[in-house]
Amino acid sequence: MKALVSWELNRPLVVMTLFAGLVMGFISVHSSYLNPYSTTHVISTTAPIESFSLTPNNSAFWHVLKSLPRAGFSAYSFLVILLGTLIFRYDKDTGYALTLYALPYRKFKIFLAKLTSLLIITIVMLYLPLFLSIFLSNATVAKHILPLMMGSFLRTLALITMSLIYVATLTAFLSVVLRGMFPTLIGSYLVVQVSTTIGGDKLPPFSLFLKATQLYPSFDISVVFQGIILPLFLGILGMILSERRDVM
Repeated sequence: MKALVSWELNRPLVVMTLFAGLVMGFISVHSSYLNPYSTTHVISTTAPIESFSLTPNNSAFWHVLKSLPRAGFSAYSFLVILLGTLIFRYDKDTGYALTLYALPYRKFKIFLAKLTSLLIITIVMLYLPLFLSIFLSNATVAKHILPLMMGSFLRTLALITMSLIYVATLTAFLSVVLRGMFPTLIGSYLVVQVSTTIGGDKLPPFSLFLKATQLYPSFDISVVFQGIILPLFLGILGMILSERRDVM
């Protein structure tokens, strides 16, 4: 299992796409500190640090995280879909999947390894640019940052993570149902955009992003269903279907 995950994480196209996502994420998040709305709240070492300036609602990275759902939903979701399509369909469409599936592994284990790889990449692509920007921009007062990353900040980050995990499991599921990279890419992106343009606050994953924009986001039954139960169901269903489908 570890060998399969390592294999997927070291594929050149996947690594290049991940690198592009990391660069895009860092530039997007870090640039938020340069606009007038955020820079008025940047923690400064040249002025006295008051408790008011360090409250979650007035810290710069708090506004950056809150703006992420609005500014980065389409970009992040597309990158996750693209990575999922490469991980699940590229080897089948290029023909070398016959070699991979000839190894002594059940099909559902290969599916699970691919899904695990996609989830790891998704988490890294979201968390690394975000926390790197936070600590680089506030390195001189780093000791004041950790206390702020509690409560609403963690709930907001959890909701954003759940929405991207939903996109990842959806792409994995559709890669089994649909044949070919192009149908998987278009189908996954179409479902995500439907939730954005039509679903509003009702359909995942965009409904989870909208909850993340609230000042004090809460975890109700809809969050548990859309962010945990539904992705788990799509992952299990994908593993079952992968056993019943041929290699290509």
